[in-house]
Parts: sequence; structure tokens; C-alpha cells
Amino acid sequence: MLVDPAVLLTQFPIVIAIALLLVIVKASVATVAFVAAGTTMRVAATAGLDLAQVGEFSFILGRSGREVGLLSGEYWQLLLAASIATMVVTPAVLAVAPRIGSWMAVKIRYGGTEEDSSLADHLSDHVVILGFGMGGQLLARALQQLSTPYVVLDLNGATVRRARRDGEAIFYGDATNEDALRAAGVERAKAVVGVLSDPYAAARAVTAIRSINAVLPIILRTRYKSEAEAVMRQGATVAVSEEMEASLEVLAQTFSRLDVPGNVIDVLLDSYRRESMGMRTIRTPGQPLESLPSAISKTPIATHALGDGDWAVGRTLAEVNLRAETGALVIAVQQRGRYITSPPADLELGVADVLYLLGDESDVLLARRRLTDE
Repeated sequence: MLVDPAVLLTQFPIVIAIALLLVIVKASVATVAFVAAGTTMRVAATAGLDLAQVGEFSFILGRSGREVGLLSGEYWQLLLAASIATMVVTPAVLAVAPRIGSWMAVKIRYGGTEEDSSLADHLSDHVVILGFGMGGQLLARALQQLSTPYVVLDLNGATVRRARRDGEAIFYGDATNEDALRAAGVERAKAVVGVLSDPYAAARAVTAIRSINAVLPIILRTRYKSEAEAVMRQGATVAVSEEMEASLEVLAQTFSRLDVPGNVIDVLLDSYRRESMGMRTIRTPGQPLESLPSAISKTPIATHALGDGDWAVGRTLAEVNLRAETGALVIAVQQRGRYITSPPADLELGVADVLYLLGDESDVLLARRRLTDE
């Protein structure tokens, strides 16, 4: 509304020239600032372009300059129109910024230290972790407990310095850069696990990894199901969607509190996963017993509903002998609408009976198999 259409029409080439100059200068200054702060060229160039538009505060400064006579009306209109033009092209600039950043990273190589380049030279059959946020830290901790060697790539300088002080095998590097991946020993690695927040970087990382190692397992975490599908097409081995995992966990927790038997929950979740992604089996969380009759102990247990044709149907608990054969203990049975706590050994099991099983995950899994098909 502040722009004079007559000035815009008569001075259109000058307006475009000023707008281009503003974008180039602002993007260049911001990129140099990011580089000076130690950011990789890809991120620096991308962020520089993201910040290239003129902000709204410039209008306030411009009007103040006009009021005190620093700007003539014509110059004010030219700057105003050019500033608005930079805002108009911002969506297009944001769309191409990652590609330009990646191109500049290839053309202008810098950074990396001699220490970084040799950090993984002695490693083989190790895991390369991309990103050291909560997911990366949890993975590193698990690998330490399993005595599995690993090396971490991260773009957060403060995180890298802090982790190095703690003795982590981590160095500053861009997961989309082949040189950084080679320095991490991707060609000799056993697997790559990416816990990156940037979906574009995750896809570029998969492409870069595949150019180095065509058969290496690549496991990625993504935010959305669409992102998981995209990186799978790029060549990722497995992509775990936070959106899908969170939804399935909500379903599992809801079902377990509605007295739905654990094995029924497993079947439902598996079917949902096959329909959506077809990746891995979801196991039911332990059922909190506050939702069950007070006669049952306050210990989390698993539930199993017997179906028609199951091996245990028509047999007594003594014949099934779960405790000796699997390690799982039957602490209660729901049979024909009533709960039987401390069930007797001669209790005969029937279709739709629900057994409450006490034991660790492996014990319960063995018990399910025995009850179903022996």
C-alpha cells in the first residue's frame, strides 16, 4: 500500500536491479558470517540465502529517514519497491537455497582438521552416527554398552566440543559431504544411523553414502511418513517415521488400558504397520495393572487371549506347563467372564480365555508360541 504504482512501472528495471543487489549483498554477508562462526559451506550458503530478503523493520527506518530528509521521495519509493520485491521472491529463494548450498559446498571446499581426517582411520566394522542429539546420544550409549565401535558426525560446534571433552569419538562434519563421510570411514563401516532433523540433509546424506558404499545398511529417523518414503526411494535401508511410531505407541498404550489382550494388540499393530510402511514388528508395552481387577498384583504383566485352534485349548495348565517350559508364570485367568487368581493346575483352558502372564519379554514370547502352536 505504500508503493507508488507509477514509480514501479516507470522505474521497473532499476527496482529489479536494486532488489538483486540487496539479495546478493545480504546473502553474501550472512554466508561469510556463518563461515566465520565455523559452519560448513552448505549450511552457511543455505542460511545466507534464507536471510537475504529485506525485513519489515527497514520500512520504519526508511520512513524515519524520509521524514528527516535523508531520503528523497523518489529514492524512498525505489528502495521500498525493491524491498518488497525481495519479500515476494523469498519463497522461491527458500526452495532453491538447499541446492545452491550443496553446489557451493562442492565448489568451495574448506574446513576439517588433520585430526578430523584421521579420526576413523583405525576403525572398521564400526557404526557411523549422523547427528548427536538425544537420539544420537542414546545410540552411542547403547553401542558403548555393547562394546561396538562408532564415530559421530555433527554440525553443532558446541556439541562436538562438549562431547569430545567427554571422550566421544565425534568430529565436526556435514553428513551430506562425501569427504566428511570418508573421514568417518563409511566405506569400512558396518552401518550408518542418521538421526538428523533436516529432511533435505537426510536425503542428500543417503545419496552421498550410496556413492561411497552401495550395500551399507542405512537406518534413518524421519519426522513424517512422507519423508521416510522419500529417503527409502533414495536408497535408505530402513526409515523410521516419528509420526508413525508415535501414533502406534498411542494405540498400543490405549489398547493395553482397555483390557485388549496383548497378542491381539500385536496383531493389530502389525497389520497397521504393514498397511503403511511394512517395516518392523511393534511389540505391546507392559500392561499397567491399575486398570485390572484389584485381586491381581500390582506388577506389570502381559495378556494372551486363546483363539480357536490354539494348541493350549482343551488342555489343563499342568499339561501346558508354561512355568517349566518357558519361564512365564500364569498368575490369573479370565474365563467366561470371571477372573480366576492363582488358577489351579487342573484348570482346563478354552477358546477366548485370557491368561495373565508374569515374566520378562523373552519368557512371554516363548509362552505365546507354546500356547499357540507348541
